[in-house]
Amino acid sequence: MQRWGWTIAMMLLPALCVAATPAAMTMADEMQADRLVELSRRWAAPWPRTPRLADLHSVIPAPAAAIETRAAPPHLTLPSMPLSPPLRVAAGVVTLHPDHQRVQSVRLDIGGACVTRRQINQRLGLADRVLPPSGHAPEQALTLSYAKPDRWISYLFPGVDHRCVSQVVLRPAEASAP
Repeated sequence: MQRWGWTIAMMLLPALCVAATPAAMTMADEMQADRLVELSRRWAAPWPRTPRLADLHSVIPAPAAAIETRAAPPHLTLPSMPLSPPLRVAAGVVTLHPDHQRVQSVRLDIGGACVTRRQINQRLGLADRVLPPSGHAPEQALTLSYAKPDRWISYLFPGVDHRCVSQVVLRPAEASAP
C-alpha cells in the first residue's frame, strides 16, 4: 500500500511544480520588441568612451534614488517605467564609480511581456559575443552582446529555455561584455 502512495506522489509532484510556477508572460508583438531595442539605444546613445552620470540625466527618470553602501559601489536605483504595456522596465540600477560622476554600468530589468531572441536578432543582427550559461540552474542566463564603438549593449535571457529577455545591460567599451 505504501508503494502506491509513493507512486502517486511521484506522478503528482511534477504537476504540482508546474502549478506553483508563475503564469507565462504574454509574447511581445513587433512594436513592443521595437520599443525595447529603441529604449536600449536611447539609454546607450549619450555614452562617450567614459560615460558620465551627467550624460544620462536626459533618460534617467526623476524618482531615481541614489544609494551608497560601504560594501558596494554607489548606485542609483531606478523605478518601474512603462514601455509599451504590458512591456515595462520593472526596475533598474545605474552603478557609479566612487567619484559619483562616472558610470560603470546600467542594468534595466524587463518584465510584463516576452521579447524573444529571434526578435532581438531581427533588429540588431547576429550578436558580437554570445555568452552561454555556465550551469544548469534556472537563473543561468544566455547573453547576447552587441559591440558599439563606445559601449556594449547586452540582452540577458535566463531560464531553462532562454526564451525571454529579462535584463538589458549597458557597459562602456573598455569594460568586458557581461
